[in-house]
Amino acid sequence: MISIRKIDYSIIIDKRYDKIKVIKKDEEKSLILKKEYYICECDCGNIVSIRANDLYNHKIKSCGCYNPKQYKNIQNIKFGKLTALEYKYTINKKAYWLCECECGKLIITSSSNLNSGHTTSCGCNRNIINVGNLSKHFRNLLFNKIKSILESCNYKCCLTGTQDNLEVHHLESFSSLYKNTIINLGLPLYDNFYNYSSEQQKEIDTIFLKHHDDNILIVINRNIHIDFHKIYGYGNNTKEQFSDFIKKYYSNSNIEEPFPLF
Repeated sequence: MISIRKIDYSIIIDKRYDKIKVIKKDEEKSLILKKEYYICECDCGNIVSIRANDLYNHKIKSCGCYNPKQYKNIQNIKFGKLTALEYKYTINKKAYWLCECECGKLIITSSSNLNSGHTTSCGCNRNIINVGNLSKHFRNLLFNKIKSILESCNYKCCLTGTQDNLEVHHLESFSSLYKNTIINLGLPLYDNFYNYSSEQQKEIDTIFLKHHDDNILIVINRNIHIDFHKIYGYGNNTKEQFSDFIKKYYSNSNIEEPFPLF
């Protein structure tokens, strides 16, 4: 039998890894997540908690302030009626580009949508395609709202101020929001959105979007998002859980309650 030597991560304390200096072990987060995490200071001044293995193997080079922009450059390439003008940001490992349509309108879309042919215009030549799956329908419905939120916070994480790998987190369960919207209207919960009449569809969409006028969404870094769900699980998440998460791990951030959402 081959024995695997366990790494003593305490050796990384006071050492530098790229833009990160390791300060001390994050005892509480290590205990909860059952992985070793260390409190670190980035060259930009941010204090963050990072998994030891990611530091040791140089997988994380900064708090997120350093973005090497590892994306394929498609600037000035034309996709249907769209010309890619400028890289804007990365979400869920997808690079998003500002594009100009032949009709003169500017939109932001992912390079994967452009390369696959899914998006070929700003919408001026779009044939409406039915999206049956409930979850997919409501995520598509939120696309413009999410773009607006990212623009409002200047493409920065609300906790760390960094601009790398951003995601938009629902402070209240996304699935509960759309399911309760339908149930509260006294309608059955179908798997396919187009099982509802056109009038019912409009009423469902209107009420669902109205929920997002409240403090429901917040922009955070992907690693923070993952850490939150590792601790609190997926589904039925609440604002109170996120408040508890901030107090435990990001008490030095600039965010205050009620959350400065958009």
